Parts: sequence; C-alpha cells; structure tokens
Amino acid sequence: MKKALLLWAFLCVAAQASGSEDYVDLQYDYFNFTNSKQKDYGSRGTVRAKVSHDDMSLKVAYEKTITETYKPPIETNLKVDKVMLRLEQNVFENGKYNLGFITVRDNLVATDGGMVFNLGYLHKFLPGMALDGNVYYGYYRIMKTYQFDLALKVHKKFGALDTRIIGVVKDIVVDECSDVFCAKAEPNYLTAGLKVKLDYNAYFLHGAAFFGKRAFAVMMEGFQLQHHAMEFDRTYMVGLGKRFDDVELKLKYTYQRAKELPLNNNGVIIDAMSLRVKYFF
Repeated sequence: MKKALLLWAFLCVAAQASGSEDYVDLQYDYFNFTNSKQKDYGSRGTVRAKVSHDDMSLKVAYEKTITETYKPPIETNLKVDKVMLRLEQNVFENGKYNLGFITVRDNLVATDGGMVFNLGYLHKFLPGMALDGNVYYGYYRIMKTYQFDLALKVHKKFGALDTRIIGVVKDIVVDECSDVFCAKAEPNYLTAGLKVKLDYNAYFLHGAAFFGKRAFAVMMEGFQLQHHAMEFDRTYMVGLGKRFDDVELKLKYTYQRAKELPLNNNGVIIDAMSLRVKYFF
C-alpha cells in the first residue's frame, strides 16, 4: 500500500507539471470470501493515471493485492502485483485503435510471470453508437489463453441526464494446459455482460452484470485480470459517486459467485467494497 501511495503522489506531480487535462486516481478494495477452501479476506490498492497528447492517450495502472489464506492448506498469504497499460490512438474521425499489456507477479500460483497482450479497434458507425472489438493473448508457462471481446456502446443525452449503455460478449479459449492448476478449466467459455452508466450533473450511478461461465478472463477493458483458477458464473456491480470540481469520489459494491477449479469447490461468494478518489488535471 505504501508503494501505491508513493506512486500516486509521483503521478500527481508529473501530471500537474505536464498541464494535461487527464487524471490520477487511487482505489482501495476490501473483499471477503464465503465458502472458499483457500482464501479468507483481502485488500487491494490500485493507482491509475491517464495522460493525453493530441490524438493519443496512455493509461497505466499498478495494483497490489494481499489476501489472507487458510493455513493449512496454504502456508503463507497470497501477494500479487500487476502492471497494466493501454495506448489509444485516433486514426480516423470515427475510429481509434488500442494496444495493451498486463504482467503478473504472484507468490503462490502457477500463473506467476504471466503476460497478456491485446489489440483492439473502436468504430463509431452512427451518432452515439460504436462497436468496440478487442483480442487478448495470454502467455503463461502452464498454458495460453485467447479472448475475443465485442461490445456495442450507446451514448444518449436526455437533458441533464447522460446515459451510456454497453453490451458485451466475451469468448475465452484456454489452450495447451500443462498443469493441474488449469486442468479442470473448460477449453472454451462464452459470457455476456451489460453495463449502464447514468450521470446527472455532478452525480453518477453505474451498474453492471455478467452472466455465463468464465475463467482466466480479462475485464474492465484490459484493466482487470482474473488469473487465478476460479470459474465465475455471476457478477453484479453497482457504484455511485459525485464530482467536486477536480475531485471525484466513487463507492462501489461487487458480488461474484465462482467455483475454485483445482478443488472443484462450488458456491464460493466474493463480496467486495471499493472506494476510489480521482483527481482531474
């Protein structure tokens, strides 16, 4: 957590010096596991920043997670570090492409050292409507993953109410598994999700739901990686917040249901609360 705070402070100074109109944010998550045979509870600190220049923007994030485990069967707590980045470039008046990268450091599981690369393209084909496609390639020493995302994005204003609706389909392939850690994963997953964002003046309400099984998935447009062997089949999220001039506060609750694949343990519930502070420049 100390590293996240120091990085957040450094990025604030750097962004202020650049005079950009972008942001730096700090998020803290507390999560709890019910019916898990391996994990009890944990916390996560995340620092994100966005910097833009002309038609190009760069988003970066560093994430540190510490999870309290049951001892036995696990001898120590779980510690995970992730670095994520995404470069976006406008190439046409109605289109832009992105390149992304994620790397993982994990002190316990076999996906330690994993890397995920992505390439995507968004095209606005009607006023307020766009199609966004992304391909993700995950390289781990025990397996390879391929993920294909297709999202339809709709943006509409009703006076002071700003509405965004996103429907997304994810197709995930787990390939060349050579370890018990991923052996019980299905070779192919198909899952769908719906996101709704409502902004009214300085207030906002966001919600999302995902249905269908998935494992080793990339979420949040390349800024969340579920690299543990858990097969999720339900996810619900709701967040609300308010912007005060250059500062935005957001509180979010997430509910997920999953199966621990190596142990074939069904009915694991993950409840998470998060608080995010975002500073705009």
